[in-house]
Amino acid sequence: MKNENNKKLEFWRNHVIGAESHPDGTSTYLREHGLKSPTYFTWRKKLKKIDSHATILPSSPFLPVVVGNNKKPNIINSKNKLNENLPDPKWVAEVMLHLVRDL
Repeated sequence: MKNENNKKLEFWRNHVIGAESHPDGTSTYLREHGLKSPTYFTWRKKLKKIDSHATILPSSPFLPVVVGNNKKPNIINSKNKLNENLPDPKWVAEVMLHLVRDL
């Protein structure tokens, strides 16, 4: 039951985002996707209540930044070696050099 509800929420959340960002407006989006206006607006209202801590409509082109705790990232693994996920320091230095030169 919860899985089915989650699917409905995700379905309508995607349509609300799509409709609000459609270049020709919400009505056109609804018509193109075969959605009825009353149903759409009911779900939009429900989602706004559920997602009250987050906005459904993007207010800027930037993504929100989530700030966590002040723990430093673990760049050294258990064998006291640098984490393999980090880029090669020589490559980083070369990129930085090119960036500074182009200023």
